[in-house]
Amino acid sequence: MSTHAPGGHRAATDELNDQSANAGKALANTHRVEILDLLAQGERSVEVLSSRARMSVGLPSLHLQVLRRAGLVISRREVNRIVYRLAGDDVLVPLSALRSVATARIADADRAARTFLGGLAEVVGRAELLGRRRLGQAVVVDLRPAERYEAGHLPGAVMIPLDELVARLEDGFSEWRRAGLPDVVGPLPA
Repeated sequence: MSTHAPGGHRAATDELNDQSANAGKALANTHRVEILDLLAQGERSVEVLSSRARMSVGLPSLHLQVLRRAGLVISRREVNRIVYRLAGDDVLVPLSALRSVATARIADADRAARTFLGGLAEVVGRAELLGRRRLGQAVVVDLRPAERYEAGHLPGAVMIPLDELVARLEDGFSEWRRAGLPDVVGPLPA
């Protein structure tokens, strides 16, 4: 099969490939990926992005310029500051695909994902998770900070900040047991 577009459209094919590569280059930076993750939770100012990502204030601005030129983020003025957000939900599609490929093909990426998720984790889609919740087979616990939870969460999700969950686990969920709710003692299922 020929790599040349029929009818003299080679220039258009090259331009499309160049622009696709430019969008890919915008994703090829750890800080920009983190910024996109933060913006997936809701709009943020440079100052908030800087604080959340633990970057100096100037660094997110530079990365946001790259992301904006690639069409991945947009901004709006809010009084005396600029607030950024994802250009659309579709921005997360290539990022998710890259993570899937990396964790499937690169041992270090898979190991990092397992460490981040705390070891054992079952990957379940949104529809499956919500179905299990409706049937009483799952409780959705959102461990993210309150700001992220308030920006958006799954229907019926219960927010328990991670430090509070750790304290409750150390305590043995005594209020759970006092309420007569079942618990399981023993090793994690394989």
